Amino acid sequence: MRNTSLIAIVLLLLTACKSDNMPHADLILTNGTILTMDSSLPQGEALAVKDGKVLAVGADSDILRHKGPNTEVIDLAGATAMPGLIEGHGHFLMLGRQKLNIDLLDTRSYQDVLDSVAARADSTPEGHWIQGRGWHQEKWADTPATVMGFPTHHALSAISPDHPVYLDHASGHAMLANARAMELAGITDTTPDPPGGRIIRDADGKATGIFEERAEDLVREALNRWKAERDEATIEAEWMESLRMAAAECHRYGITSFHDAASTFEDIDKLKKLDSEGKLPIRLYLMIYEPWEAMKDRLGDYLLIQPEGFLTVRAIKQFYDGALGSRGALLLEDYADEPGHRGQVTLDTADYNAMARAAIAQGFQLCTHAIGDRANREVLALYETLFSSNPDATDPRWRIEHAQHLHPDDVPRFAALGVVASMQSVHCISDAPFVPRRLGEARAASGAYLWRSLLDSGAMLMEGTDVPVERMDPFANIFAAVTRKTGSGTPFYPAQAKSRQEALEAYTLHNAWGAFEEDVKGKLQPGMLADIAILDRNLLTCPEDSIGGTRVRYTIVGGEVVYRGK
Repeated sequence: MRNTSLIAIVLLLLTACKSDNMPHADLILTNGTILTMDSSLPQGEALAVKDGKVLAVGADSDILRHKGPNTEVIDLAGATAMPGLIEGHGHFLMLGRQKLNIDLLDTRSYQDVLDSVAARADSTPEGHWIQGRGWHQEKWADTPATVMGFPTHHALSAISPDHPVYLDHASGHAMLANARAMELAGITDTTPDPPGGRIIRDADGKATGIFEERAEDLVREALNRWKAERDEATIEAEWMESLRMAAAECHRYGITSFHDAASTFEDIDKLKKLDSEGKLPIRLYLMIYEPWEAMKDRLGDYLLIQPEGFLTVRAIKQFYDGALGSRGALLLEDYADEPGHRGQVTLDTADYNAMARAAIAQGFQLCTHAIGDRANREVLALYETLFSSNPDATDPRWRIEHAQHLHPDDVPRFAALGVVASMQSVHCISDAPFVPRRLGEARAASGAYLWRSLLDSGAMLMEGTDVPVERMDPFANIFAAVTRKTGSGTPFYPAQAKSRQEALEAYTLHNAWGAFEEDVKGKLQPGMLADIAILDRNLLTCPEDSIGGTRVRYTIVGGEVVYRGK
């Protein structure tokens, strides 16, 4: 009897010693559901964080043993924690600038646009440019005085005669300018179309104010001249406010990392300085976007790989074609609603080929915007040629951004070549009303947003919103991925939908893999970065129609709470 009691006491003492020796966590999440995205332990009740990384995942009783005198404990009260969401394709500073300028994403008529500009003009000094973004004529109930479905500048010019106005299309591949902006840009009815772009003109040959693709630069240069004339303090303050507002919007939606799909050298230099000072509020993966002439002698100086840090620069972005909504996507056959037109190549192909060769030689990932079926086919062909001639580049993970419309014959080439399809599910339901008009029913059915076909072929699919082309909201995006339902509730070729698990994997595991960061991000297991989104519902089990209403309760970056929801 005494031996039994002695054994019990020894065991008790050993347990106490073991508990005392448990490393104390900085943060513990308890009493919830932990979706780890780790197949070896898919779920837990609680999670411990130490030194910015996941310490342990498991049952409440086990994890609470890591509680020390200084540990912060968050009672999830049944909420769901998952790896911090990764925006796989967006435009970070553009998001911030959209917040500073006129947000037109929710406009439902040309009159809505005019009213927004008139309100801004009332509070803007005369002569200052007015900027906005987000209008899309295909989402309007009516548009008086249209040419090729686009509005004309006349009503806009009438309400803003003294303010030059520059309004980006939601796609980013067209813009609307008023008469004053065109005057300052030196544009007349006889101004020729630049290579890779066109000025939309009416039946009399007069410029309507709509500029597509490279033609946008004609007006943008005048806007940039005005911006450059402002004092340095104003320019810097606006840039910093754009960054702050973009980061705050990301945190509000549980985004802890962001792939920026067009970063200039100027912006990268500023971001590097902030990173060196420890002042970046979100992890950024940057794609350099510069002309080849500006890039060729500087590219090697910008390679920066630090997966556990806040800034990585190891990708290059280029635009091979335009967007379907503005009829700039490059197609194998004519547009169904514009016979004789097949879209545009928006870059110099010789420069693009030189850039691609430099990328593979210097270890950069190439991320090419390609939307139309012909653009995707041509980019895949270029990638295949370079991969075969550079066999030492064994894991380049080159990406096609968007890959929206494919010829079925090209679907298996993604997996065969190891090319990542970086797609944005929300574009599908956003574009659904006009896709059959642009492509015709047969081409739309066989080639539009082929997520299921790509996944079944073994391709790697990434996920994102392309913000500010669409809203940042990842939950609306996940809803689009699993339902393909438009705003009216009509499924758009639903056989191509993803499962919920696939949609979450794309936003976490796949987006981490697409940035060579799968060893530190994308799942919650010991040793991984403690980047965490805490949601008010479990996206794997909640009613399907409630996915889009998900709200973020906390966003955690490197173990630090950066957002607390209401």
